[in-house]
Amino acid sequence: MTVEWEQICSQDVTKGDMRLALECYVQCILHVADACTDGTNGGCAHVCVDTRNGAYVCLCNSGYGLDSDGHNCTDIDECTEYGPCEQTCTNTVGSFECSCRAGFTLDNVTNSTCNDVDECTNTSLCTGQTCVNSYGSYHCVTSASGMAPDIPGDEEEKLGESILQTSVDACSDGTNGGCEHVCVTNKNGDYYCLCHDGYKLDIRGHNCTDVDDCTEYGPCDQTCINFPGTYTCGCREGYILDIDNFTCNAVDACSDGTNSGCEHVCVTNKNGAYDCLCHDGYKLDIRGHNCTDVDECTEYGPCDQTCINSPGTYTCGCREGYILDKDNFTCNAVDACSDGTNGGCEHVCATTRNGDYYCLCHDGYKLDIKGHNCTDVDECTEYGPCDQTCINFPGTYTCGCREGYILDIDNFTCNAVDACSDGTNGGCKHVCATTRNGDYYCLCHDGYKLDIKGHNCTDVDECTEYGPCDQTCINTPGTYTCGCHSGFMLDTDNTTCQDVNECDNSTTCPEPEVGVSVCINTHGSYYCLTFNERTSVVHEEQLLSDQSDDQSSLYDHEALPLQEDYLDDSHHRNGDQILEEATTVPDESMKSPESPTYGNLTLGVGFLAGALCVVLVGSVVFVIRKHRRALCWRRVEENNVLQA
Repeated sequence: MTVEWEQICSQDVTKGDMRLALECYVQCILHVADACTDGTNGGCAHVCVDTRNGAYVCLCNSGYGLDSDGHNCTDIDECTEYGPCEQTCTNTVGSFECSCRAGFTLDNVTNSTCNDVDECTNTSLCTGQTCVNSYGSYHCVTSASGMAPDIPGDEEEKLGESILQTSVDACSDGTNGGCEHVCVTNKNGDYYCLCHDGYKLDIRGHNCTDVDDCTEYGPCDQTCINFPGTYTCGCREGYILDIDNFTCNAVDACSDGTNSGCEHVCVTNKNGAYDCLCHDGYKLDIRGHNCTDVDECTEYGPCDQTCINSPGTYTCGCREGYILDKDNFTCNAVDACSDGTNGGCEHVCATTRNGDYYCLCHDGYKLDIKGHNCTDVDECTEYGPCDQTCINFPGTYTCGCREGYILDIDNFTCNAVDACSDGTNGGCKHVCATTRNGDYYCLCHDGYKLDIKGHNCTDVDECTEYGPCDQTCINTPGTYTCGCHSGFMLDTDNTTCQDVNECDNSTTCPEPEVGVSVCINTHGSYYCLTFNERTSVVHEEQLLSDQSDDQSSLYDHEALPLQEDYLDDSHHRNGDQILEEATTVPDESMKSPESPTYGNLTLGVGFLAGALCVVLVGSVVFVIRKHRRALCWRRVEENNVLQA
């Protein structure tokens, strides 16, 4: 089966310019498993980024978001998602633009906030008047002598105000500044007109017109009559004006001397009507004026035993043998326990609510069958409260423990004597732990394990038993330490080894006196390639010692893919056959060094028919013929057998 190959580069080196050969070689290296440089950009719409081991990821330009397929990019509507602008936001492809409403300008620092435009800097806006800037707008005011008005503090906010300016005190010139009511001068010679209460300044800023308070404010409860500079509130028939001169209150019908026919209490409401009420213990009759007594005893039954009704109230009483409580409702039985005999109880006499009583005993005793005398309770026999031994006493008991145990602070439980605290640590080398029943057991510190006898502790060889380290492991008493081979460094997890990129150090592959040196990093190592302009020979220099033992000849199992003859500048064939069949044994003129393997990178260097050949990862071949041409091919389709 024939393998297809794609030519990556071809450079003429007939004049000995080995830098051209180096450029071709670098292009070869960049095409080793790099999907981003294969001409398709990895299928990415915007940016393709090559990652380690031949993988790649797609990224989008600013203002775009990556689609779910991981390749295409869609514009982000920043206006909808983020709302970055203070006033107006317009989405554009890959970006957005902020703008401001009329009277504002976009801040040239933030490009998102809006600043007020001072329109008054344009002198043509208010011809013959003074321009006063406001937030987002402006307005023109009349000014004397063509001078700008000085607005005195908060006076600018007053209704009907007009501010004027002159070089002298216009309020004291005999004309009152032309103001109909009040002329006010401020400290810098400006003046403005004000009106008396109930008037407002006209549009010219000098005369005052009456304010119709009734129409504009509606201050009255019922009727309102406007007068020049003031107003008067009135009330409809049946109402009278309140002392606040705004509110109308209904005429009090209860104060006519007849109490409006109410037997007890007459109450006037706001709308001029009235209601009759009764004193406690009475209720209003059906006509709504007279009051009749309420029989609380019959209607509510508030008393514990007996109830006597009287006009407007009631009285509770008790039967013989009971006494009325201080709440005047409840009846309590006479206390039989307080007659001096304790009710015949040996210990405690308790009275019930209905006048009965009963006897109680102290703790540790129980009432006999007659209900008055108390006998001792044998807790040891009846309850068995103790952990080991129990001794009964009148009204109580005491717990005890057998030899080898000690009574706990709860006075019930017996704890075994602690064998771990006898000074010998129970014979345990590390930790002694006591159980509740007096036994004990030994424990070991981390990194140790208990021997078969259960007392001594031996070190655990974590390196042998668990193999926690990525490369090398050194066991120490109670712990272990991970290490790495040369060309690697220990990661922050203290177990994993990461490859050291020796090529980050510019001195790793020093420049030769003649030619160019290139450093190629490998997994755990690196190699230097030197292009010598005089000899056109690539030298491989292995500087690290941890090479793989699995090394095989470049030509043992696979033939190189270059099957065409080469033409020199005179278009004559050079006669060299570069490739051989896979089954053909190369002759003595092709001396191939061993092909070391470093992780995912395989490097083969050899000489074939006068040409130096370098193979990278088995898919890219670089060939340089002395003083002729440097070429690079990439295998397009992976196959099991390569044929010349």
